[in-house]
Amino acid sequence: MAGRLVDVIQEKVFEKLPNLGDECCGLCGKTCREMAVDILKGRANRDDCKAARGSVEVLINGKSMIMVPFVQNMIESVVKAMLSQLKG
Repeated sequence: MAGRLVDVIQEKVFEKLPNLGDECCGLCGKTCREMAVDILKGRANRDDCKAARGSVEVLINGKSMIMVPFVQNMIESVVKAMLSQLKG
């Protein structure tokens, strides 16, 4: 019985969602809670969360910091603007 329970838990566990609350990015069309429920029920998978993906990654103490797309875009724009001013 315990072995079956462990199997079910391992089957259902997924990487933590950003948990941005109801103010989340909404790019997937759901709140983070709704996405988690859909993943557990097999109607979605972890890769459907668009908040954790982007062209900008910030590491703090070696851990990736999850940012909403607005913040990712802002950081990317600032860095590109700074780099565009460099000669060579």
